Amino acid sequence: EISRNIQEFSDRTEFGIVFFDSGVLRYPSTGRPIEATAGMKSAALSWIAAVGGGSGSCCQQGLLASLQFANFSSSQRKVVCYVGDGGGTGPCGGTGGESGYLNQTLQRIAQQNYQRVTINTIGVMMSGRGMQETFLRNLARANGGTYKRIN
Repeated sequence: EISRNIQEFSDRTEFGIVFFDSGVLRYPSTGRPIEATAGMKSAALSWIAAVGGGSGSCCQQGLLASLQFANFSSSQRKVVCYVGDGGGTGPCGGTGGESGYLNQTLQRIAQQNYQRVTINTIGVMMSGRGMQETFLRNLARANGGTYKRIN
């Protein structure tokens, strides 16, 4: 899904990629978006192919890194697309367990999304994940985005 979207970007599109688990990986690592030239798209696709899986699901730092990309963009229309299971597990910090962490994430994003970046969410592997699906719905709704579930 991510690779297909990158391939479809026009050369006027600015983009950045953030993967997160218990840590955060950014492309480019500067946290500033790049133009979607053929060379940059090819380099991004190679980077994606080289990223391995990890443990945990600390979405707060990943979302904040995504907002940083958007805040540095010169584009009029800024969109973050979150693809994941909506979880907040692993060494994420916060209080109140996963539920508390996800609520804190909603609050932090509301505080940091001062440019009113649209955040769309796509839930994957959502079977039996009611709290996490609610989080994804609320995140999208609070930031002018849409939620879609992929089974």
